Amino acid sequence: GKYLDSPSLSATCVACEDGKFSKTGASVCSSCPTGKYSTGQYLGDKYVTWVSPISATQSSEAHGGTASRLTQSSGWSSAYAGGSCMHTVGSTTHREWVKTVLSDTFYVTRVEILNYDASEYMRGAIVTVGDSYCGSVPGTATNTWIQVNCPDGTRGSTVTITGTFTHVTTSHMLVCGLKVYVGNWDHRCSNCLDGEIPSP
Repeated sequence: GKYLDSPSLSATCVACEDGKFSKTGASVCSSCPTGKYSTGQYLGDKYVTWVSPISATQSSEAHGGTASRLTQSSGWSSAYAGGSCMHTVGSTTHREWVKTVLSDTFYVTRVEILNYDASEYMRGAIVTVGDSYCGSVPGTATNTWIQVNCPDGTRGSTVTITGTFTHVTTSHMLVCGLKVYVGNWDHRCSNCLDGEIPSP
C-alpha cells in the first residue's frame, strides 16, 4: 500500500491514497477497473516472518526490567537472571502494560510471548496491534513461547500487551521475549455483488 516517490536512492515510501494500491517496489499507485474494488488477500504462512520491536515503553518499571529488553532478537531466557525479561511494579488499581513499536506498519498474523518461569501474571493479558484487538494470553501458565493468533487483516505499527485481574489480584507485566509475526498480503480487484457499487 506504499510506493516510492522518486527513483533515486534517497526515495521514501509514501502511503497510497484511499481506494488505490501498489505492488512491492512500485513507483505509482494503481486503481481497480470501473466496477471493481481493491481487497487484501492473505498469501499464506509460507510468506510469514517475525520481527522484533525497535523500541518499547511500559507503565512502570521494577527490578531493572526495562521494556527495551523486548527489542532484542535472540538470547531470550524465561529466567529473570537471564536478562531478557521486562518487569512492571504491579498494581491492584490499574492495569499494567507494555507497548512496543515496530519498524513499519505490518499485517500481523500472530504474536509470541516468552513467559517468565511459568508465572501466572500474564494469563488473560490482552494483546492489541495498533488499535485492533489481536487476542488474549491463554490461561495455562508456561515458561515457553505463548502464541496469540490475530484475526485476518490485523494491521498496525505497535503491539501493546495489557494485564488483567482475571487470574491474579495484582496486574503485572512480566515478559521475557517478544516475536511479532508479520504476513504478506496482496491486493486483488474484486467484482461487486449485484446491486452494489464500489464505495468512494
